[in-house]
Formats: sequence, structure tokens, C-alpha cells
Amino acid sequence: STPTSASIGTGSDQLLLHISEDAYLGDAQYTISVDCKQVGGVLTAHAYHAAGQSDAITLNRDWASSSLYTAVNSLSLASALTTSLDRNLYVDSATYNGASVANAHFTMLSQGAQTFTFVDTATSTPTSASIGTGSDQLLLHISEDAYLGDAQYTISVDGKQVGGVLTAHASHAAGQSDAITVNGDWVSGSHTVAVNFLNDASGGTASLDRNLYVDSATYNEASVANAHFTMLSQGAQTFTFVDTATSTPTSASIGTGSD
Repeated sequence: STPTSASIGTGSDQLLLHISEDAYLGDAQYTISVDCKQVGGVLTAHAYHAAGQSDAITLNRDWASSSLYTAVNSLSLASALTTSLDRNLYVDSATYNGASVANAHFTMLSQGAQTFTFVDTATSTPTSASIGTGSDQLLLHISEDAYLGDAQYTISVDGKQVGGVLTAHASHAAGQSDAITVNGDWVSGSHTVAVNFLNDASGGTASLDRNLYVDSATYNEASVANAHFTMLSQGAQTFTFVDTATSTPTSASIGTGSD
């Protein structure tokens, strides 16, 4: 048969799959999903595997920086119980943005899905934000592992939330950090900061996981020693900072007289 090509979806990233088949009583049909979301409709294989042919199927999307889970689901296998009378589907190879995907090579002898992963190594752009008001400044450096979207969180000081829900953008794996400035007028003494991770998500592997990181913090430009932790699950973690500012002595004169 004549190999075909197809382009499905829209976006600047391209996942190119090379697909072939053993035809029997018709062609093999299949779908392709990335991170549990089907891209396009039902596809039909045409390229003859035994002849070394492949169909070229291009998936277009704007994928975020992370490992992405791809499933090819064979829908219509058939067999007359001999190897020469058998409908099979093959993923011969794949590339992502022109780079070879190492594990995208398998044979599908029965109906159902098989999977492989590819990694988008593009880094996101770190952001900065300023929340709250006051003359004191607590600066937090925040990063994330993105998976099916960005990590979201809130920041509270002494049990009072400052600002609204914040979204992480900086890639922890790339050594990036968002800069979040929390403004307030805090009195002299120790204060507790809670970072509350709101939307944990996981695909079951370390490379398919949404995590949040507090990389460091300063208070009025002085380093905060214990402000460094990893948040692998939803919920709050805390650290403390100390305001060491001393008050200014004053003078007053009361009453009247020469003495």
C-alpha cells in the first residue's frame, strides 16, 4: 500500500510518529493520546510493515516543560490464527521537535494501548510578584515541577493569608526560581510563614509529577536559614523568620518650672 501522512492538532511543538501495519481483512485503526487527552480522531494505518514502510503522523501542540505520557490505542486487530493472516499495528519510531524519542518502538499484536514517554526540555520563564503592603519585605524564591499544568499555592504569615492564589512558573530542574515579595509591618520577634500547596497531581512516576519547592528566602535582605524545602504532596509547610529591629528611644518633657 501507499504510506500516508497526517497532521493533527495545532501548536508549535511537534511529535512525529512513524506507524505501520500488517493488514488483514482491512487496515488497522488506532487513536493517539498525550497525557490522557486524545489528539484528533480515529486514524487508519496504511504503510506495510513487512516492506519497511511507515505512515508519518504529526501531532501538533504547545506542551509544557515536563515528561509527557503518550498512548497509542489499537482498536481493530483481527486474526485467522496464523501469522500471515493477522492484523497488527507497529510504532516504528518517533521524534519530538526533531529529536529522537528512545522508547517509541513497539509491536501491538493485540487490541489495546501501549505507551511511551517523551520529554519537553524547554524551560518556562520565571516570574516575580509583590503581595501585601508595608515597610518590611520577605522575599521567597519558589520553583516547580510542572505536570498537566502549573503548581498553585498561597502564602500566610502568622496564620493570615497575604494576597491570593499564586501560580508557580519557574522550572526547578532548570535551576530557575520565581521571586515573590511579601510586604508587611511585622513587630520584633519570631514569625511563622506557611506555604500551602493547593493542586498536587501525579501520573504515577517521578517524571510525571507536579511538585512545589521553596528554594530560599530573605527577610529585609538577610537570609532565612530554614526556608528551603520540597513539597511532594498537597498541604502546608512552614518556616520562621525573626524580626530583630529594635525600637527607637524617645524623650519627653512634662510639667513646668525652672527645676
